Formats: sequence, structure tokens, C-alpha cells
Amino acid sequence: MPGSVIIFRQIEKITAKLIEIGLSTQQNFPSNQYGHITYSGMQDVSIAMKNIAYEEIYKKLEETKNIQYQNA
Repeated sequence: MPGSVIIFRQIEKITAKLIEIGLSTQQNFPSNQYGHITYSGMQDVSIAMKNIAYEEIYKKLEETKNIQYQNA
């Protein structure tokens, strides 16, 4: 089984669990197209790879709806 399929299934399970326990802010499941894992409305998330404060990364990802869980 290719690595992207395994990762995709793990993300699906995590997403379902977050929805089940009420920590997901939206019911947006991933899709796997030709080994690229995405989700509806996905935008550039390269900010998460930069050397900047976590708070700033979280804020930007939240603003662009690239994060779908509540910070408990």
C-alpha cells in the first residue's frame, strides 16, 4: 500500500474522531487524488514550515480556514 494511502486513511480516522468528540469546527474530510492529500478549500499552508511563532502560524491558518479543530 503506497505511503500516501496510509497517511490519507490516518487523516480520515483522526478527522472522524475530532468530529465525533466535538473538537472539529467543520466536517471537512480529506480527499486523495493521485497521491496528493487535500481537502475542500485548501490553500497555501507553507507558513507552517517557516521559522515564526506558533501563535502567528495558528492565526494565519485559522484565518484562511486551513485548520479545522478547536484549540482545547
